[in-house]
Amino acid sequence: MPQARAGREKTSGHQRLARDRIGPADFADGVNIAVRLGKQSRDLVDCDLDCEEAVALAPLYLRETGAIFGRPSAPRSHWLYFAAEARYEEFVDPLSKDTLIELRADGRDGGAHITVVPPSVTDGERREWCARDGR
Repeated sequence: MPQARAGREKTSGHQRLARDRIGPADFADGVNIAVRLGKQSRDLVDCDLDCEEAVALAPLYLRETGAIFGRPSAPRSHWLYFAAEARYEEFVDPLSKDTLIELRADGRDGGAHITVVPPSVTDGERREWCARDGR
């Protein structure tokens, strides 16, 4: 379910966005779009690749999906799938403790995660869909 996000922000100051349906009138210039993941979006999940190595290896290990996006500094870093019963999981480097990959889905405590999707702009970068040929 798409949600309007406060201009150029990843998080929302509006509690109603977490519980209400949002329509076209809620999308004005400078408003980002986020998708709620998990059961409320027919089991949509986001494989969020948080390091260059994960992005480079993804085509070898992840199934093809027609829904890949990223931003200029991290192209092809979000791969969307439908996966029933998936739960949020974070994989970290055991030495640096940096996040490598997040499977963004329903939370283990029942809460939902969101993903900011194209054409949203956060941190000065526009999210863009990637073509199937890798561009």
